[in-house]
Amino acid sequence: MVTIETLLNIIINLIKQMPVWVLFLIIIAIGLKFYSQKAKTKKKYKKRTNTRDSKELYQKNIKKGKEYEDKVGLYYEQKGYEVEYRGAKYGRKDKGIDLIAKNKKEILFIQCKNWTGKNSITHNIAKEIYGNCSIYVKKHKMENDKNMFILAIPSKEILSKAAEHVFIQNYKDCRYKIIK
Repeated sequence: MVTIETLLNIIINLIKQMPVWVLFLIIIAIGLKFYSQKAKTKKKYKKRTNTRDSKELYQKNIKKGKEYEDKVGLYYEQKGYEVEYRGAKYGRKDKGIDLIAKNKKEILFIQCKNWTGKNSITHNIAKEIYGNCSIYVKKHKMENDKNMFILAIPSKEILSKAAEHVFIQNYKDCRYKIIK
């Protein structure tokens, strides 16, 4: 079995035997590869952010998100919860919690995602929601068995299998709820 140390020694010996101009060409080729990837990414970003359409799309998405938060809040109010609309109040500074809904039995920390596109909510987003809620609860000394973290979504198809698995693993205190 070949060890990593043996492989490194072989590579070092090969490099020592190469002419300097070959090493120089390899370094230039690697540099050009990284530069071209960075340039392509920059170009795509500039193209996307410099258009009037992207600003309009951004505003449209903000409005769509706020309307969905209002809809989810109303859903829980009709179920007898007292709802704090944090997304509307704090905007991007809501610490990942759009709504806090309370009744005598439980406190719900709700993140609303009115996204489209199959599998657009990944396991990382699900973990982020769980983490944001946990941090908020600890910071505000609200830890108890009544807490529930909820991801409100318009359809299950936007949830990836990996994200769904995160909710299954943490079902006791973290769930998703489909609210159309």
